[in-house]
Amino acid sequence: MTTSFFSLKGLSKLFPILGMFLLFSCGNTNNNPAQSQTSKPTAAKSQASKAAPKQVSNRKPPLNPPNFRPTKTYQGELKKLTTAEVVQKAKDGTMSILYTKFLNQDGSPLSKEQKSKLNKDQFGKDYYMSQDGALREIKVREKTMDDKVVDAIVRELATNSWRKFPIVDCDCSKTAETLKQVSADDKKRTDTSIRKGIDSTNAVKVISIINNCGFPTMEEVGNSGVNTVWLIFQHVDSGLRAHYYFDMVKSVEDGGLTKEKIALMQDRMMVGQSQKQIFGSQMEFGDLYALEDPENVDKRRKEYKMPPIQDFLDKFDIKFDPKKYK
Repeated sequence: MTTSFFSLKGLSKLFPILGMFLLFSCGNTNNNPAQSQTSKPTAAKSQASKAAPKQVSNRKPPLNPPNFRPTKTYQGELKKLTTAEVVQKAKDGTMSILYTKFLNQDGSPLSKEQKSKLNKDQFGKDYYMSQDGALREIKVREKTMDDKVVDAIVRELATNSWRKFPIVDCDCSKTAETLKQVSADDKKRTDTSIRKGIDSTNAVKVISIINNCGFPTMEEVGNSGVNTVWLIFQHVDSGLRAHYYFDMVKSVEDGGLTKEKIALMQDRMMVGQSQKQIFGSQMEFGDLYALEDPENVDKRRKEYKMPPIQDFLDKFDIKFDPKKYK
């Protein structure tokens, strides 16, 4: 995720200046001699204050622990964002965390070690927003596979590369026909001299269909039409792929795309950001690209209706060794 921050070096230079300003503006505010004279305590008052008995406070110690943080802050209770809301804020360009506090799940501040892990992107994050729409708190926790995918999506959206693809008018009654032409044009991309133009043209057609007519369903365009949409997103700009990723997840839920397609797309996004892949579907230089938690890859593949990874690697005469692909 790309965010603007003030330079720490610049802030370190700024604080002495602020300190001098406070010294000169607040340190000697009593320049009026008359005020200085009246502000001095009289002898009687001094003696009275000395004679007064010391009062013992009846105030009880606070019931809340030292790290207690009230939930109602920033003009109301903070709202924990769903994954969809986090992604939408990334699309809207409102993910600034300039004034956001990073905390543990119990609201306590991060330790030095935790801050180091945070800088290395080793935490999952829960985002909390105030009523004015600003991100106020991010609470860290153990990072999951889903967190890694969402982080990849947010980083891609932050590049704004997807904004260069316009949405144009289209005839929704001809969606199936349009996708057949898109599929035919996609097969021509083997010619690298025209690949970029084909991919861009097809991308505009597909996102225009989605925005004007909704994501194509099996009933409307059949299995080939639904898979054509997925294939175009596999081939186009990575930011555009991230932008419509959850539309494709919804298609799986609606009985369109298969879960395997989502797994392949997740791997494509992770590898595109030089992150370890999750399902082991991507190759590089004739070998399997680095893999997240390779010991359990077949469990993940089974969940997404994929065959064991060794079946996939047999096509390349490669023996799977978990230690090799960490």
